[in-house]
Amino acid sequence: MATRSSPRDDDRAKEQLTKRLEEMVRAQMISKEETIQMAEEMEQKNKVFMARIESIMHTLEVTYKNLQATNKEKQELEAENRRLRQVNAQQQREMSALKKRISQLEIDDKGDLVKKERERADHFQEECRRKDRIIAEMKGLLGNAW
Repeated sequence: MATRSSPRDDDRAKEQLTKRLEEMVRAQMISKEETIQMAEEMEQKNKVFMARIESIMHTLEVTYKNLQATNKEKQELEAENRRLRQVNAQQQREMSALKKRISQLEIDDKGDLVKKERERADHFQEECRRKDRIIAEMKGLLGNAW
């Protein structure tokens, strides 16, 4: 046969059950509060993380724009460098041609100077011959007189 419990035992069992339920509810509340607190902490960490990501993205955008500007400047400088090299090469060719022309003019000038000197020498020699003839004639005239 089944034994019946006394009302006092029933009250005590109810009391124990109530205490256990209260403890379970309290544990659930604590667990729920901890979960809420953890969720809030995670949300805060997520906000910090997102702020960092946004900062990094901004830095990357600025860096990318700077790289684009630098790359464009580099291309412009390379184009300018190529143009200047072509100009330099052209000027070198012109300088070379000018030096050759100057050398040729110097040679021509020297030739002209030599020609003029030769003409002067020929003229001087002609003058000397003329004077020699005059002297010879005078000697001839004077020789007859001496």
